[in-house]
Amino acid sequence: MKKNILIIIIFLPSVLLAQLKVNTSFEGGNCDVISVDNEENEIYFRPDLKPKRNTSRVWFFFEVKNIDTSRVFTLYEINTDPVKRPVYPVYSYDKHSWHKLKAIQGDNFVYFGKKFSKSKVYFATGYPYLYTDLKKYLRIIKFKPSVEVTTLTTSEGGREVPLVIITDSTQNKENKKLVWIIARQHAFETPANYCLEGIINYLSSNQPSVQKFRKKAIVYIVPMMDVDNVAEGGTGRMQKPIDFNRDWRQDTSYWNAVQAAKELIDATSEIYDYKIFMDIHAAYPGAKEPLFAFINIYPINSPQSVDLKHFWDTYHKISGVMPNEVPDNNTNINFADVYNMKNYDQLDFSMTLECDWNSSVNKQQWTPSLWRKHGAYIGEAIVKYILNSPAK
Repeated sequence: MKKNILIIIIFLPSVLLAQLKVNTSFEGGNCDVISVDNEENEIYFRPDLKPKRNTSRVWFFFEVKNIDTSRVFTLYEINTDPVKRPVYPVYSYDKHSWHKLKAIQGDNFVYFGKKFSKSKVYFATGYPYLYTDLKKYLRIIKFKPSVEVTTLTTSEGGREVPLVIITDSTQNKENKKLVWIIARQHAFETPANYCLEGIINYLSSNQPSVQKFRKKAIVYIVPMMDVDNVAEGGTGRMQKPIDFNRDWRQDTSYWNAVQAAKELIDATSEIYDYKIFMDIHAAYPGAKEPLFAFINIYPINSPQSVDLKHFWDTYHKISGVMPNEVPDNNTNINFADVYNMKNYDQLDFSMTLECDWNSSVNKQQWTPSLWRKHGAYIGEAIVKYILNSPAK
C-alpha cells in the first residue's frame, strides 16, 4: 500500500532571513551602530569619532545591506546637538547618484527613511566629496593650458595635498595680482569642494575676460587641506591636538598642510601684488537659517571692508543673490592673528565663505550643480574685481 506524503515547502523572501548589516570599510566611511532591529527594519546609530583624534560627531557615511524592500526602512541618528544633525541626509544605490531624504527632528535624535527599491543602500550626512573625487577632478583639469596641478606637501597620513595654480604662463609673472583660495579645512564640509569646482571651472575657462584676467593675475588654490580626515571618514572640526583652522596662529603649525600653505603664501606675496585671500567652509548641516555667508573681520568703513563689500556687490549683480554678512564679534582678533601671514596687510581683503547644506538662495535646495553654479559666479566676481582694481 502506497502512502501519499505531503511535503510543504515554505518560501520566505531571502531578505527576511537575512540580518541587516552596516559596512563602513570604504573611503570616507563612518558609522557607530547603537542597535539593529531586524523585526522593525530599522537601525539606531550616531556618527563615530573616527579617526580617534576627532571630537565632534557630524559626518556619517555607511552602507546598509539586507534591507527589506517590501516595507519602510528607518534610520535613527542619536545626536544631542541639533545643529550637527542633518536636515536633508542623502542616500544612493551606487555611491554616485545621490538623493535627499527629509529628516524628522526629535529631542535628541533625527530619523529618516523610506521604502527602498534595493536591499543595499548608502547613506551620508550630505553629498559626499571624497579625496578620490578631488583626484579624479584634478586629472581632468590639469590638461587645460592655464592650469598647473602639483603638490603642496604630504599629509601626516602619507597622502599628497594637491595645489592648483591658474595663470597665463606665457605672460611675464612680474607684477601679477595674487589670489589665494583654500578649502576643506574641516573634512565634513563637502559643499566647499563643489563650490570650489565652480570657481576653478570659471577661472580656467576660455571666456575673453577670463583670458585677460589670467594675463594679469595668478591664483593659488589648495582644494582640500585636511585630506586625511576626508579619506578616513573624520569630521575634522575641533579635532585634537588642534583644529586646522586654529593651527594658522602658531609660529610653527602642527599640520603639514597648514605650515606648507603659510610658507607658500608668504613666499608668493613677496613676489606678487597680494589682493585676495579666501577660505571656503560650510555651515553645520543642521543650521536652520540659510548660511551662504561671508565673515567680515574688518572694521566698518575700513578700506578692506569697503573692498570686500565691493566684491560681494559685484557677485550680487551677477547672481541676483547677496550672501549674509556675518560680523566678527571678537574685535580683538584680526586677520594677522587668525592666519599669521607676513604680508597680510597687503591684501585688499580676506574672507571666510560659509556654504549652506539645505534651503538656499531663492529658496532652492542646494545640490552639487547649484554649488558649482554659484562657485562660477564667485569666479566671475573675482575676475571683474581684479580687472577693475588698481595696482598698489
